[in-house]
Amino acid sequence: MIGTHITIGTHNTIGTHNKISTQNTIGKHNTIGTHNIIGTHNMIGTHNTIGTHNTIGTQNTIGTHIMTCTHNIIDTHNMIGTHNMIGTYNTIGTQNTIGTHNMIGTHNTIDTQNTIGTHNMIGTHSIIGTHNMIGTHNMIGTYNTIGSQNTIGTHNMIGTYNMIRTHSMIGTHNMIGTHSMIGTNNMIRTHSMIGTHNMIGTHIIIGSHNINDSNNMIVSHET
Repeated sequence: MIGTHITIGTHNTIGTHNKISTQNTIGKHNTIGTHNIIGTHNMIGTHNTIGTHNTIGTQNTIGTHIMTCTHNIIDTHNMIGTHNMIGTYNTIGTQNTIGTHNMIGTHNTIDTQNTIGTHNMIGTHSIIGTHNMIGTHNMIGTYNTIGSQNTIGTHNMIGTYNMIRTHSMIGTHNMIGTHSMIGTNNMIRTHSMIGTHNMIGTHIIIGSHNINDSNNMIVSHET
């Protein structure tokens, strides 16, 4: 089913059982598989691949050379740049900006008003809440929760089963292992390593070139 006031360019392949609503613009050289739902007022650029059973809501901008596999939900007012890969069963909420050359794995949730830069990798089963800023060349593994209003800079590695709650800043070239919790209003500057099963409370600054191995608890106001 294809609605009204739709502009579809050239050399597109659109499969079966898709529902494309009204006032969408689809560029050229795109492939849209089967059983997809595309809402209204979306702009889809060129050379994109949209697989099967995806839902794209309203007023989204999807750039070029993007691959969206299966069973993803992209809600409203999102801007997705070029050369991104979005795996399966991901949910991208509202008013998110995703830059270029990112890889988003499977079963992730990116909620509202987050900014994700370039060349980041987000693994599986992670939750990125609201108003977070994630820079470039970061690796976020599996089963991580990044709450609200956190800033993650560049070239950081966040392993598995970690929680970063609110208003914290993680600078550059840091490594956070597994099963650690970082509370509120903390700063981890550069080239530090936080191992496994650590708890970092509130208002803590960890400078540069530090190693916190495992099973440590840093409560408050320590540097």
